[in-house]
Amino acid sequence: MGIEDLEKDSRVISFKQNLAIQELVDELRDKDTDPIKFRKGLNKLGRYMGYELSKTFDYTVIDIDTPVCPTKGVRISDKDNLVMINILRAAIPFIEGFYKVFPKARAGIISAWRGPAPESRISVEYVKVPKTTKEDIIMIGDPMLATGHTISRIIDEVKSRGDFKRIIVVAVISAPEGIREILAKHKDVEVVTAVIDEKLNEKNYIVPGLGDAGDRCFGEPIKK
Repeated sequence: MGIEDLEKDSRVISFKQNLAIQELVDELRDKDTDPIKFRKGLNKLGRYMGYELSKTFDYTVIDIDTPVCPTKGVRISDKDNLVMINILRAAIPFIEGFYKVFPKARAGIISAWRGPAPESRISVEYVKVPKTTKEDIIMIGDPMLATGHTISRIIDEVKSRGDFKRIIVVAVISAPEGIREILAKHKDVEVVTAVIDEKLNEKNYIVPGLGDAGDRCFGEPIKK
């Protein structure tokens, strides 16, 4: 599947037509964007993408009495049944933006990372996820969807802990390889991303990408 084919898949949503989202992504791509602006940009993207994603949620029509007359309104019923999975560490400011749109969402935290290429081994050491039901929408957030191996492993962890209505992977930048990996291994999972980039390089970094999102948020960690 090429990028155009991925964009036509009903399980994939990208926001390349939303100029406000694209402008924020481009600010994050800039190597001169400092950590403070980078974190704020991820937070804004979480909010903007949350608003867009709410268009896919179930809702009910309700009766409202205004000061003038009765009328009809809507209530987004899915907002009460959200579980946000935060993948440490770069997802922290990104997911915080979603919480501003969905303040009632329950929280899950998973510590997982991918080792260096070419092995790219996946380590999962901390999993705290609430029990879910068939009414719940589970949103798994990570700014970068690269190979898809880490996210796929996390999806397995989440599925083993309860039922669900939908599982949605939310990312800022996704590589075609990562999206294909998710769609192939998890037919019932959706991918929502701000942009789909060109490819992965030999180190499994997204091209053109934006570098290491965790390091750009919080600084490069001490090497042991």
